[in-house]
Amino acid sequence: MHRFTLFLILIFSFFNCIGQQINKKELLYKAQEYANNNNFKKSIEVYNNLIKLYPKDSLLYNDRGLLKEELRDYTGAISDFTKQLTIDTTFADTYFFRGMAKEKIGDKGGALLDYDKLIKFDKGNSDAYLFRGRLKAEKKEYQSALEDINEAIKLRFDNSAAYGERALLKQKLGNITSALSDTNIAIQLDSTITKNYLIQAQIKEELKDFKGAFYNYIKASELGDDESDVNIDVKNYVQLLEEYNTDEIKTQNDTLYYFKGRLNDLFKNYTIATKFYAKAVELNPKNEKAQFKKAVAELNLMEYEEASSDFSKTILLNSNNDSAFFYSGLIKLKQKKYTEAIKSFDKSIEINQYNPEYYLRRSEAKQKIKQTQSACKDISTFKKLGGEFRFPIPKNSCK
Repeated sequence: MHRFTLFLILIFSFFNCIGQQINKKELLYKAQEYANNNNFKKSIEVYNNLIKLYPKDSLLYNDRGLLKEELRDYTGAISDFTKQLTIDTTFADTYFFRGMAKEKIGDKGGALLDYDKLIKFDKGNSDAYLFRGRLKAEKKEYQSALEDINEAIKLRFDNSAAYGERALLKQKLGNITSALSDTNIAIQLDSTITKNYLIQAQIKEELKDFKGAFYNYIKASELGDDESDVNIDVKNYVQLLEEYNTDEIKTQNDTLYYFKGRLNDLFKNYTIATKFYAKAVELNPKNEKAQFKKAVAELNLMEYEEASSDFSKTILLNSNNDSAFFYSGLIKLKQKKYTEAIKSFDKSIEINQYNPEYYLRRSEAKQKIKQTQSACKDISTFKKLGGEFRFPIPKNSCK
């Protein structure tokens, strides 16, 4: 080959390579810009193009997986994390991300294996020991769990969540005084973690400090929705709750009434909760959270007509509230209004296509009106989204 021709080919290849790198940077910048504006779907589209251009770049799969997690597409995220680990088995953080995604779909055994692998590659990761310890505790392997949590704290003394989890373990192992001390440290380190207040409340209950526990429940109700595992013996709080509910709110602040509603929700005192939520909505008709929580409380009371009306009002405030559509569908399913239920489930899925329970319940409604083929398709999607880890499939359902 002529040397000049070879020179031109080399020059062309050099500039083509530079052009590709510039194009890659531009695309990554564009994807980041979309993500910063919470437009995760658009960001994923950019990553789809990047992966077509650079299929062996493992970090692209990792980043796309994280974006899919933002959309609650946990099975999609797991698939991307797995692809990345196929290319690079030593990238420790991806085991962590995949483990957390597996927990989200209820695959706790798979998550535990990923945390094991993470610790193998990164023995200095405090949260890896924390997450593994928490899962071991769920399996009642308390001593082994405690060893992991101790290591998490040793690696990062300011790990507030680790102190909270250690307190829970110490309580189960009968070391109540030390458990209480750990919750004090946890709350001092980070006063915004709801679960730490709930753990401390349980410990105070065991110490018969019901007034102190009640204060913790108040704080928890003002912070967040981490209430799923709370089981309160209400008889210990009758007078305290009555005093709290009758204590006059001197300012017409909808948020304060909302908090009162949330505390009564925590105590499963749904009738009183609806009254406080109603007052919050009266003061601020745009308080979507109060409107929604009122509807959920009414649903718990089996007041289906009132709940249905309030879910409709929630949807008027926010037409992207997939949970409101879903609960509306559940009510119609209970009322045997199967066609209407399907329409509500359709809307919830249109907004959030990654929640397996939405497909499961829509399948139930379709089965009732003999839409068997379509119902089976929903069951298939339910399985693909990892629904079997969290929800039992009804008998006589599709194979």
